[in-house]
Amino acid sequence: RYNNFYIYIGVVVLIVAALSYVFTHPIQLYVSSTSSMEPTIYPENVMFINKTAYRSKLPKKNDVVLINSETASVPVIHRVIACPGDIVTIKNGLIKVNGKSVGFDAIDMMTSKTVVLEENTYYHKGDNINSYHDIMRLDQILGKLIYVSGGVSK
Repeated sequence: RYNNFYIYIGVVVLIVAALSYVFTHPIQLYVSSTSSMEPTIYPENVMFINKTAYRSKLPKKNDVVLINSETASVPVIHRVIACPGDIVTIKNGLIKVNGKSVGFDAIDMMTSKTVVLEENTYYHKGDNINSYHDIMRLDQILGKLIYVSGGVSK
């Protein structure tokens, strides 16, 4: 009789502890809702985002980040392809950083521009050739991808 009572109390304590951990920990679950990162990440993939990854260090090239984009209605998962001080050139459908191809094409073959990234600005692009690319500020980055269900292929 007393054993069941203690088991019940133990289960309740574990549930409360688990819920408080989930709601106070810097890890966020996020489900991809776009195809912008295909073939690396597909819609409906579940991801773990570290919301505190950039409190003590800055994003690096190739980091996959969750962005509060000004051009999208929901947060977007994209790859950092250029950092502050880098020169991004888009010409004839190719994106180059500091004169070197980054392996990503631009959607619009007619776009031609050069951008020097200022302090706390980054350039991002999805892995899908049809995804958009743009400048983002450090304060638009919501966190860094740390795990994807099914793995990350790149």
